[in-house]
Amino acid sequence: MAWINSKLFFTSLMIIVALIGVGVGGTVHKVGDSSGWTMMGVDYQAWASSRTFQVGDSLVFEYNNEFHDVTEVTPHDFELCYSSNPLASKLFFTSLIITVALIGVGVGGTVHKVGDSSGWTMMGVDYQAWASSRTFQVGDSLVFEYNNEFHDVTEVIPHDFELCYSSNPLARYQTGSDTVTLTKPGFQNFICGVPGHCDIGQKLHILVFPASLGPVAAPVPGPVRSPSSYMSPSPTNAPQYQMGPSPI
Repeated sequence: MAWINSKLFFTSLMIIVALIGVGVGGTVHKVGDSSGWTMMGVDYQAWASSRTFQVGDSLVFEYNNEFHDVTEVTPHDFELCYSSNPLASKLFFTSLIITVALIGVGVGGTVHKVGDSSGWTMMGVDYQAWASSRTFQVGDSLVFEYNNEFHDVTEVIPHDFELCYSSNPLARYQTGSDTVTLTKPGFQNFICGVPGHCDIGQKLHILVFPASLGPVAAPVPGPVRSPSSYMSPSPTNAPQYQMGPSPI
């Protein structure tokens, strides 16, 4: 059966890297493209065979860490699907960026006005589509413009982003014109902390690349999948919200 071939207990990927020297930049490869790193539905060997990997390139693994991890193993353990002696393993992160070579950090960056002319608002903007048309790098800035009588900007962890849960923020901005500088690579998640606003779309999930990677094609990070979209019972303790005030 196909699902057996996809490795039920963990998925594996072998990539042959051409050792042709380290460049200043590199290509960013999102593993599995829009499907991400998952158990079924993707032939990762076919995905890898259609690409050329070089030193300086990066692999981006995006997945639900309640059900998956990424384990680097020896060729022998790869063939046996044996994960007890990993070369590297990341168990506790929703997303993992593996950078083969990282050279320097750029100075300055691009300023991205979130939502363009619409700004940071509750309706009328698909923020995931907005993000997918842009490339974010360390040193860039996000500018959130909004009416602070009705909205705020709350940075949260991936789990809280999925649940639209704002009670344990990493940071909260409330001035109505906030600039957030992107200081490290990886995924960052922002929601409006006013009850109900995140649930109807006022949320932003971006992938920040190292500044040294140079120009790359804009990635499509895709929406963070909630645990209910996987083969697992839905959580029963997800917080429930009432709608907050809406602007006139």
